[in-house]
Order: sequence, then structure tokens, then C-alpha cells
Amino acid sequence: MLFSRKKQAQVHSIRSNMELSKMERELFSVHVAFSMEPHELQLKASNGDARRLILIKGAPSENGCVPVEQLEGSEDEADIEDQADVQGVDGFQDEQDALLEMDRFQEEDTGVEVLADTSDEDMVKETVTTMHTRVKPRWRTADESARVPRTELFTWDRPKVTVRATRAVGRAAVRRVRRGSVSSLVAAAILRNKYGLDRVASPEGRVLPRNASHGSGSATAMVDNTGVDFPLDAEGKRSTTGLNQGAFAAAVEKHSAEAHEAVLKEKKWRFGYARHVLRQTQLAASKSDVALGIARDGLDYLHSSMQFCRDGGCSLKEAMAKFKEKSFESVVIQGTGSKEGSVLEVPYKGRILRGEALNLQLHTWLQRGVIELDTAFALCNLIDRPEWLDLSDHTFVLFGAGSAMGPFPLLMQLGAHVVALDLPKPEIWKRLISVARRSPGKLTLPLHEKVDASDDAQLAAAAGCDLLRQTPEVRNWLLELGNSGKCGSMVLGAYCYADGPLFVRVSMAMDAIIADLVEGLKEKPKVAYLCTPTDAHICTASSKQAAAENLRKAPAWQPLLGKLLGFAKMGLVPNRVKEEPGALPVVDAIVKEQGPNYCLAKRLQHWRAILSRSKGCVVSSNIAPATATASVVSNKSFALAYKGMHHFKPMEVFQGETSNAVMLGLLVNDLRNPSSAAQSTTANPMQLFTATAFHGGAWRVGYKFSTIGPCSAVAYIVASMVVPCWLVIYSTLQMLGWSSALFLIGSQGAPAAEAVISKFTYFQIAEILHAVLGMVPSNPVTTAMQITSRVGAVQIVAAAASAASRSAMLPWMTLFYVAWSITEVVRYSYYALNTAGVQLSPLTWLRYSTFLLLYPAGVTGELGTVYTALPELVSKAQEACGLWGQGFYGLLPAAVVRLGFTGTLAIYVLGFPMLFGTMLGQRKKVLRRMKEASEEKKSK
Repeated sequence: MLFSRKKQAQVHSIRSNMELSKMERELFSVHVAFSMEPHELQLKASNGDARRLILIKGAPSENGCVPVEQLEGSEDEADIEDQADVQGVDGFQDEQDALLEMDRFQEEDTGVEVLADTSDEDMVKETVTTMHTRVKPRWRTADESARVPRTELFTWDRPKVTVRATRAVGRAAVRRVRRGSVSSLVAAAILRNKYGLDRVASPEGRVLPRNASHGSGSATAMVDNTGVDFPLDAEGKRSTTGLNQGAFAAAVEKHSAEAHEAVLKEKKWRFGYARHVLRQTQLAASKSDVALGIARDGLDYLHSSMQFCRDGGCSLKEAMAKFKEKSFESVVIQGTGSKEGSVLEVPYKGRILRGEALNLQLHTWLQRGVIELDTAFALCNLIDRPEWLDLSDHTFVLFGAGSAMGPFPLLMQLGAHVVALDLPKPEIWKRLISVARRSPGKLTLPLHEKVDASDDAQLAAAAGCDLLRQTPEVRNWLLELGNSGKCGSMVLGAYCYADGPLFVRVSMAMDAIIADLVEGLKEKPKVAYLCTPTDAHICTASSKQAAAENLRKAPAWQPLLGKLLGFAKMGLVPNRVKEEPGALPVVDAIVKEQGPNYCLAKRLQHWRAILSRSKGCVVSSNIAPATATASVVSNKSFALAYKGMHHFKPMEVFQGETSNAVMLGLLVNDLRNPSSAAQSTTANPMQLFTATAFHGGAWRVGYKFSTIGPCSAVAYIVASMVVPCWLVIYSTLQMLGWSSALFLIGSQGAPAAEAVISKFTYFQIAEILHAVLGMVPSNPVTTAMQITSRVGAVQIVAAAASAASRSAMLPWMTLFYVAWSITEVVRYSYYALNTAGVQLSPLTWLRYSTFLLLYPAGVTGELGTVYTALPELVSKAQEACGLWGQGFYGLLPAAVVRLGFTGTLAIYVLGFPMLFGTMLGQRKKVLRRMKEASEEKKSK
């Protein structure tokens, strides 16, 4: 049962009052399990011509019975609708929205852990399992006009229940299920698929679309009219795993019997697919004809296997040849914005970089290893050629024009003609139309009916297309548009993205359209993709060497943390892949948690890219960096990992606006630059993705990108919470200690402060550990040399204990004690406040100015102290040698001590100018920043 004993009693009462069909009882049971409160419920179902309506009104009575009315015998659907007073499902505007939400199901099984007490734990577990917690709903606001972020918890009104759904792969996936939305759709879908009904309504009375389904590892067989969909397996289910595994097997079958057999033998494809994708990339990297053959065979398999469900259904390949009718009207919106001279602008960390500032930042990224050399060259080339940014001579067909990573706003700003393709959702088109009106560009919309072109509300309501169900019609419309002679050079940009299996379906729809446009347009189109960094790619030889070097230089805490997390199978793995003889180098950045469907969707885009390039098309497919988009950071574990990735040099995660700008710049370079990889010939077709890669450091990081996530999350938590707290405490203690030493020197003289200075100097040894662990950005070797020299000076003062030595040392000892104390009070005060987020300009000035006097004074005092202590140090060295220190042999320890002083003096003489010059450079930089910040503040 799906509900508690009390609810079971209520359903039993219903059964005794009225005979319900098994389907109706189950549907009501599902609703009751989620309702748990007084309600008015309508259930409606039809099977052929036999339509029935059940009304359940009001709260349960004292004896647990629920009032039930049954309306039978009516075959007039409108009559039933009127009597039921049907209300729409909360969260969905239409059947299209319902379908999209249903398609968000993932294929992993989930377990359930109850986190809060509930009256019936078994009921909660059964209910959550039945509701398929792998669903990832994205809700609308009350007015159904805008999406709101996903939330974290499952909640029911009565009783208050909180559960966590954990995927089998170990990644936490917490969601909220809202009564009366996905629950109803899932319940109805389960029942319709189980009983083969023609039509089933949700408990609220909303008729579930015929093409919606619930998902699992093998999605339940869908009824007709779903458009591009997975094929049915032997059990009549639409299996995502079967097609996914079959595609990779077919791709390598003719090129490696060993690789083909390994794919077929993989029993747990969800967890083992990554190594086969890597192997396929290695095979493609060996020879050009192998790369093209793999792409051709993989796509042939997909187009022959994927189904197009309409009018009985057929393969996608057959459907594209069968349906030739036109279904869309066109309307063109010419923007009224002024067209000014364009320059490449990149938003970055609150600034807009252009010109020389952008050049400097590109140089910084290149030095750090965030980008490759040809990437920096391409963007610098675009800075020097602003005329390339006039895109009025190009028509961009944007699949997924409203995508977060799509270039629509930037293209319109540059005067391009954009043919926008996106779902028929008014909120999407209102935004796109608004941008177009204000821009100097031109926008062409697909309309399902003619409307007044001057009325934006009507345009938004009529605009849009469904790539899944109208794939041939979209192709037909674009062919007519492209061959009309009005569009100029056409660029096909595939920017659609979706979760899970839906991504494969959408990618296949785009691929079918792009393939036919490449063959059918009179002028060869250009093709553009966004390549993901989380894949296996041919990389550069220099990036392989840099990864090895970064692994060697990795902070000590990284391998240590990696070993600790290794017990949970989340350890770090070195970023290296065994190279095949004669093959090009390959980097493995596949993130298994993204799933095989994501990987297949991106891989088929790779295949189409290199095949289109081989047919003479200009193809731009640049690797985009890891980007903190809203959909990614809504996952808390991903958000934490992204925030901590900068600890793994040279990784950098970018904001969406930065990624959009640089990827548009690389796209323009590919379109305009004849020497770019998009237009020229490469040694291997797969090097199309190697050229101008903006990988964000994924190729050059010391550990595999796929393994640094957990360690990055831990590093962020420690670095953002534990480390700052410790550094503030440490700096505060040091500041108090040196303040007390300064007070003692002023009140009682330098000898009185000796014990305090000695203790806090030894305490400074912790700073070497801070540098080694990466807690501070200091060089461990430089830090160790500075602390060692201080400890040595303190030791010498302690060793020279005679009255004569003390008297001789006193002026020098006082000099460096005062210099040290003032310096450390200022320095540690600055560190403590700065780490706590408090910045005081006077203190900053003191931190970077007092050394001008105190550093030379401290060095002078240290050398004077050592020199005056030499006689006693020589004497103690001779005494330590016993009989060997007498007579002629006594010269040896004396020579060693004096030689040590001479060496120390030489180090000071040689090192002082270098260190002092470095500090002067730092002072100049910091004070310049202070001045710029002050001027900017005044200007505001």
C-alpha cells in the first residue's frame, strides 16, 4: 500500500460504498498519500468509449469514510468536464510543460533515508519510491510565469515529513515534491502505461498528455506522438542504456574488435561507460580515417535506431525523409538600436575588460595555464581587428536561443541576423523579442499561426517550435528560409541543453536538422557547437608536460587529502593517460557523475562536427571552460566544488557572462580567420576541438578534472571557514605577543623582552607549515629562510650569556628587537584584519612603508649582534671540543665560527638588495591599487 493505516481505512470505506476499478483505486490511493488534508478531488478516466467520473468531496467523516459520488453513463466529454469543474495542474500551463517536466526523470535508482520523525515511516519510504525521487522538478511561481530555483527537501503538509534521496552513484540529490503537480502526473502516467488507457486525467482533473511518461533505468514505453525518442527494447520499454551502449559499440566495431567486445561486455554501463569513451577517443586520435569512420558509424547507428513517434512511428532517418510539409509562418523583427563601433568586451570579476586590459588578462591566463597559446592569439587577434565584430553579413540559426550559454544577446548587439528556435513558451519569447527590439540586429521567429507583427504579446504567444515533435517541419522551414536568398551566410548554432535522456533526444533532433541543412542548402552553412571540458579530447603536448609539472608541485595537503578521501572512492588520480604508439596525446576529463546520456549527447555533436568539416563546412567547436551557471550551482555539491577548484592550479571556474563573451570571440575568430582550425586542415579531425581551447585549466591541472571535485569542496570548506579562523587567531596572538615585547623594551629595556621575543619567534615556525600546506600564498623556501635567520639570531643572543658579551650586544640587540617588534605589530595587525575582511588604508600604508626604515635597521642590528657575540661563540666552540679545542687544534672551531659569520654576512649582502627590491615592488603595486580604489570611490 502507498498510504498509512488510517488512509487504508478510508479507501476501504470507499470500496464498500462504491465499486471502483483497480485503476481508479490506485490513482486515488496515490493522491491520498500526498494529500493528507481535506480536499475536493476529481478522478476521470476513459478507456475507449467508456468514460466515468468520480467525485470525492470534503474531509473524511468521523468513521473514516470519504463521501463519494459517481457520475456514469456520459459519453460527452464536455459534459464530464463541466460537472467535474476541472482545475489545471499546479505548475504547468499546458501539455508541453507537463511533458518537459516528465522528461526530467533520471535513470539512476535511488534509496531513501528518513531524516525526521514521521507517523508512518514505511508509508513515507513507499510513497517516495513510488513517486520516483529521481525526478528533478523545476517549479513555476504561482502565476506560472517564471521558473524558480530548485529547493532541497521533500516536504508534506501533514504530517511534516523530510526525506533525502541518495542516488546509487553516491551523489546527494535532494528535491522538493509539491502536492498536486508532478505527483499527479507520475501517478497517472504509471496507471496509463500499466493499463494501456487511451486517456487518463490527473487527480486534479488535468488530462495528462498522451506523450508524457515516467522514467527509470529503462523508461516505460511511451504512447505515440513523442517525436524523437528512444527505441523499444524486448520488454516494450524505451531503454536509454541499450541505445547508449549500442552507439559506442557500433562506432568502434569496424576499427577495433577488442574495443567493440569490451563495450558489449560492460554489464554496468552507467558506472563503466567512461573508460570506453576514452578508448574511443584514443582510437580516433590514432588515424584520421579512423576518426571519421567512428563518427560516421556512430551517427548512422543513432539515426537508424532512434525513433520518431508519429502516425505509427518509424526511425528518425525515415521520418526526416517522409515528412516534407511546412508548418511555420515567419516574422522578422528589425531592432531599432544604434549600431556603434564594436570592440571585444569581456566581463570579468566586476570589470569590463577591453583593449590593453583584456590583452594583459589573456597573458595572465596563458601564463597560469588557464588557456592555450592559440586561444590567447585568437582573442588578441580579434582585439586588433574590431571590424570582424560586425556580424550584419551573417545569419545565425540558434537552436535553444534562450539558453544560458547561448550567444543571442551578444549577437543581436553586434547587428547579426538571428533565426531563433526555442520552445513555445511566451516568457522565453517575450525576453528574446525585447532584446531584439532594443538592438541593431534582426530577429526571425517561427510562428504556428499568423498574428499581428506589431503586437509583441501576440508574437510571444504564437512563436516557438518543438524540436522533438516537429523535427522535420523545423528542417523544412529552415531549408526554405536558407534557400530564399534573404539570409546570406548561415551559421547553425546548437545550444540546446536538457537533463538526462532528454538531452540525447534534443541533440538527435538538432543533429538530424543540421545534417539535412548541410546537404540541402545551396550555400554550405557554417556549424557551431559549444564543446564541454568534461570529456576526452586530443590535447597539446605542452599541456601534458604542464600537468606532470603541476602534479609534482602540488601542495602537500592535496595528496594527503586524496588518500583520505580514497577510502570513500573519491580520491585524486594523476592527470595522465597512457598514449597509444604513434597517436596524439589525449586528456581524460570525463566526469562520470554527469552520466552516459550527457556524454553521448556531446559525443554525437563531436561526430557531426568532424563529418561536416570533412564535407567543406566551416565548423566552430571550441571547448568552453567550467562555468558556474544557475543550473550547475543549484546543486550544492557542485557549487562547493566549483568554489574550491582554484586550489588546484591552474583551475579557474568562470561566471556565465565571462564564458559567453570569450566563446563568442572564439566563434567570430573561427568565422573570420582563414587560418583558424574551423577553416583550415588539421592533421587529425579530432584536433578541431584541440584548437583554441578555453578549458579553464582542466588540461593542465595535476589531477584528473573528474577527481578533484570532492577535494575541492573539502578545500573550500576548510579554506573559507577553518583556515581564516586559525589565521586570524594566529595573527592576533602574534600581534599581542610582539606588542607586549615592544612595551617591555620601552619600559624595562631590551633584555626584559628577550623571553617573549624568543617564544614568539619560535611560534613563527608555524608560518613555514602554512606555506607548505597552501594556507597562505607565500613561497615555502623563502619563508623557511626568513624564519631560520630569525631563529638563528635568537639562538645567538641566548648563547652569548656573559656580562661582557651582553654589554657589547645591547645596542645592537635593542636595535633589531625594536625593528622586529614594530614590524610584527603592524604586519600581524594587517593580516588579522585583512583576513577578517577589514581593510584600513592607514594600516595598509604602514604595512608597506615601515620596512623602508625598519628592514635596514633590523639587518644592521642582527649583524652587529652576531659580530659582538663572536668571541664568546668561539670560546664556547673550543670548550665543546674538549682537549681537541686546545692548542693548534683550537684554531679549527674558531675558524668554523668565523667562517660561518663570513658566510652569513655574504648571504645578507647578496640577499638584502633582492628582498628589499621585491618589497619595494609590492609597495608600489599595493599603493597604486589603493589610489585607484580611492579615485574610483570619489568618482561615484
